[in-house]
Amino acid sequence: MEKLVPKTCLCVIALLFLAINVKAQEDYALIRKNFNVLASNLYHDLNSTQDTLVLQCPELIRRVYTIGDSAGLIDYQVDKNEFNVPLNKLEKGRHVFVVDRARHKIVFQIEILQTRRITAHTELTNMSIVAVEPAKLTYEPEPDLVVSIDTKEPILKPYNITEKNRGNIQAREEAMRLIKEKREKELIEIERKQRDHRYEGNSMKTREDAIRLIKERRQKELAEVQRKQRAFRYEGSKVQSREEAVRRAREKRQKELVEVERKRKAYRKNQE
Repeated sequence: MEKLVPKTCLCVIALLFLAINVKAQEDYALIRKNFNVLASNLYHDLNSTQDTLVLQCPELIRRVYTIGDSAGLIDYQVDKNEFNVPLNKLEKGRHVFVVDRARHKIVFQIEILQTRRITAHTELTNMSIVAVEPAKLTYEPEPDLVVSIDTKEPILKPYNITEKNRGNIQAREEAMRLIKEKREKELIEIERKQRDHRYEGNSMKTREDAIRLIKERRQKELAEVQRKQRAFRYEGSKVQSREEAVRRAREKRQKELVEVERKRKAYRKNQE
């Protein structure tokens, strides 16, 4: 009986390690949240399958993107209060995310624990599906739902009115639609950059404006200092002129007293 107890303990420990390893292998990603006070109203967490980042915020989420070594892998212009970010484009490793809101940028980290996998749920969550041809959709009964869409299309040359061979040229309507979409994206990007510039520059359009305002403020300060110096000199000159006037008045008074005394002596002399 005493020999069986250590064996039973070893079996229990082995089963615990096995369960932990299985659980670790099942996890696809981990998120290290931002617990800053400014990020308290931003819900950022993984979904149940851990292959999608779920974002919810009462403020408008303007943009979601990655920085550092994984810069450019994730970059979505959102302009919504809720958004789901698929993680199947990320390789195994750690990735730093930035959620750009109206006033603050929230930074957190997601670590991908397994190799890349493609799921239809994450890819189709943020799309508006109009129609899907049944012939281009295949389904395989796997543990995870996998949908492959055949996107092979003939490569068309750009629209050119002078091209003689019109068989492999874009239609004029298609070319105009693509140009319109490109212009709309450029306008949205310009407006976003202008908003970023206003927030970051404290309502200053350019760096030259800031320098000009600083120079104007310094010139005003110098002018104020010069005005005070002139006022001080003027007050000093007024004090000097007042002292001079008092001195002259005293001298005049003394002369008048001398003259009065001289006339009195002359009058007494005549009386005698």
